[in-house]
Amino acid sequence: MGASATDIITYIGVPLAVLGIMPILYTCVKVLITLEKIKHELRRHGSTASAPARSNLMSGIVEIELPRYNLQPLGRENPEYWGQNGVHEAVMLKGGSWMVLNWDKLLVGHKLYRLQYSDELRFEQAEVDFAEMLGFLLDRGAVPDAEGFRVLRALGIRTPSGTALLLSPDRGQVVLKVTTPDHSDGSLSLALAWSPTWNTRGSHSLPPSWTRLAAPETSRSAASERPQTSRTSASEDKSSEASTLVQNEKQVSKRIQSQAVHLHVGPSGLLHAYEERLDGTTGETVELHHLGPDPTSASLWFACAITAIIEQDQRQFWNYSAPLSIIHLAKEKSIPCGIMVLLDVIDEKDTPAWATPHNPNAIHEERHQKFLQRTRRIAAEAKMLPAMAAAAKSAREEEERWDFHNSAQAEIRARKEREAKRTAEALISPRLSNKVIAEANVKWLQKDPSDDSLTLHKALELVLYGMITEESTASAVADMLDQWKAWTENGGMNHSHLEYVRERQRVFAYASCVLAMVGEKLDATSGMAEDLRECMKVLKKVRLG
Repeated sequence: MGASATDIITYIGVPLAVLGIMPILYTCVKVLITLEKIKHELRRHGSTASAPARSNLMSGIVEIELPRYNLQPLGRENPEYWGQNGVHEAVMLKGGSWMVLNWDKLLVGHKLYRLQYSDELRFEQAEVDFAEMLGFLLDRGAVPDAEGFRVLRALGIRTPSGTALLLSPDRGQVVLKVTTPDHSDGSLSLALAWSPTWNTRGSHSLPPSWTRLAAPETSRSAASERPQTSRTSASEDKSSEASTLVQNEKQVSKRIQSQAVHLHVGPSGLLHAYEERLDGTTGETVELHHLGPDPTSASLWFACAITAIIEQDQRQFWNYSAPLSIIHLAKEKSIPCGIMVLLDVIDEKDTPAWATPHNPNAIHEERHQKFLQRTRRIAAEAKMLPAMAAAAKSAREEEERWDFHNSAQAEIRARKEREAKRTAEALISPRLSNKVIAEANVKWLQKDPSDDSLTLHKALELVLYGMITEESTASAVADMLDQWKAWTENGGMNHSHLEYVRERQRVFAYASCVLAMVGEKLDATSGMAEDLRECMKVLKKVRLG
C-alpha cells in the first residue's frame, strides 16, 4: 500500500519545515545570549543605566547606545580622588581604560552601535583636558617619561601608538601611553593603566607643583644673623663678617609663626606661600611680594633654587623649568682657583700651579750683608781716635736711619707689587667647577661653630629660608648671583669683582651652593619640563580610552 499525501506531509514536510526555521531559532537564541553577555559586561563596568541595549531577534543584531563622557578630576578633598574603581580587577574593554580611576563625569551624548558578537563591544573614549589629566596622574604619583614627551612635542597627534608618556612611581610600568585613534576627530588618543600597588600618596601629600620648606634648626638659627646686603658700605660689610644668611629664631618668628612653609610654584616662579599648621595642612598666607611671579632677579634665583632642592629630594616641578642661561651658568667653570686661594678657602697646594714662586731668601741675604758691613764699620770705629770715632759713628747711624727708611719703603713697594702680581695671576688661573667651589665654601663655613654640621643641601635650605624671611637676604643673594652671571658672560672676574666678593664672602659662599645644586640637579630634567609644558599648551583636549 503506497504512502498517502498525509503521510508525506507528516514524515517529510514537517521535518523540513522544522529544519527551515532552525536558522531563525538559532539566530534568536544567539542574539539573546549575545545580549546577555553584553549586559553582563555593562553591569561589570557600571554602565547598565547609561547604556541601554536592545536586540532584533530576526536580524541577530544587538543595538546599544554607549554613553560619551567629558571627564574632570575630582577634588583632592574627595576620598574617591585617591581611590580606585573596582573594575581594575577585571579585563578592561577597549576604550574603557579611563574607568580604572574615579572621575567627575559629564554625560554629553550617546553613540549607537550595532553588534553581532559580544567581543565587538567597546566603550566610547572619554574627552578630558590634557593638562588636568596630567596634573591628576602626577598627583597620584605617576612620573613623566622624558623620551615620550620629547616625541609627543615633535610629532603631536602623529605620535606612534604605544609611546609611553607617564610611568609608574617605580618607573617599571606604563601608566599613560598613546593608543590607536578610534573616531577621535583629530584628537590624541591615550590609554590609561593603574595598579593598586601604586597608591602611595594621599590627601596629606602636597600636589606636584607644591613643596614644603622647613625652618632651619633652632641651634643654627639662634646663632645666626642677617647677611650683609649690597646696599651697605664696605666697612659695614667687613664688620659684619661673622653674620650668616638667616636671622635668629626670635626675629624670624615675627614673620613666620610655623616651623615650615608650603610653596606653590608655577611656570613663572613662586605663586603662593602658606604657613604649615601643626597637623601638616596648609594654613595662613605668607606675603612674599619680593619673591612673587614678577620677573625680578630675586624671584628668578629663588625659583631656580627651590626647584634644585626639590630635585635633591627626588621630586620634581613639572610645570617650571629654569632658564637655559641659568643652567649654562651653573654648568660653566667661572671661578679661578687662585681666587679661592686668595679668599683663604682652598689651600694653594690643592690647586694647579698658577702663581710665580717667591724667594724670601733674597731679603735675608741682603739683610745679612748689611749686618756684616755694619759689624766691620763698628770694628773700624773702635780703632779710631775718639773724635774721629764719634764722627764716624754719627755718620754711620745717620746712614743706617736712611737705609732703614729706604729699605722699609722698598719692602712695602715690593710686597704690593707681589700682591698685585699674585692677584693678576689669580684672576687668570685655571677655573674650577661650581661643585668644587661650593664644596670648598661649605668647608669654609663649617669653621663657624654654629655651622660645623653644614652640608651642601642644608646650605641651600638656609639660603631659601633666608630669602623667604628677609627681603635683604633675597636681595643680597640675588645681587651676588647677578654679579657672578655678569663676570662669567664678560670674560671672567676682574679686580672689582674680587673686592666685591671679599666684602661679601659669606653671601658668596652660600650663592655658590645655589649654582652648584642648580647645575647638578636641573640639567637632566629642564628639557623634559619644557617639553611637558609645551605639550600641555598645544594639546588642549585628548581622548582617553
